[in-house]
Amino acid sequence: MIDLLESLCEYRALVAETGPLDDADRARLLGLAQVLGAEPPWRARETASRVELSVSFTSAGGFGSGTLHSVTGEGMVIATRSAPTSGARTIVRVAQRGVEYVFPARLVWRAMGKNGAMGVVFDGPPTRSADHDLLGATSSALWANRALFGRGDPMLA
Repeated sequence: MIDLLESLCEYRALVAETGPLDDADRARLLGLAQVLGAEPPWRARETASRVELSVSFTSAGGFGSGTLHSVTGEGMVIATRSAPTSGARTIVRVAQRGVEYVFPARLVWRAMGKNGAMGVVFDGPPTRSADHDLLGATSSALWANRALFGRGDPMLA
């Protein structure tokens, strides 16, 4: 499951890049788009990755919780009884094996009731933090990928 979240975080960081991507990053972006899917999960039900992970998210006046059910490179479907209002911006937090992934998102739809759910589309670059991050800093997936896997300039202290 952590590989899916790592890939998602890297894909969203590449999508959020403001400058031009080099050839390797463009190829990585296209490959991740094919693997993750480039449509929200409620439109791409056949290709969305099915998962069962606990998540928390921001909501007006506090926090909500739910279960991540499906994900693509563009969004998530979360089962919850406490969805924010449609159009609201939220931050979705997923913690898995000592790594926390934080995805800015916007609520597109919600279904209230006993089997409530919400659909969010990603809205900005994600962050990723782990117990082993250098200096305990929060990092973007793109930064972590370049720093840990030798892409780009090496980090010097």
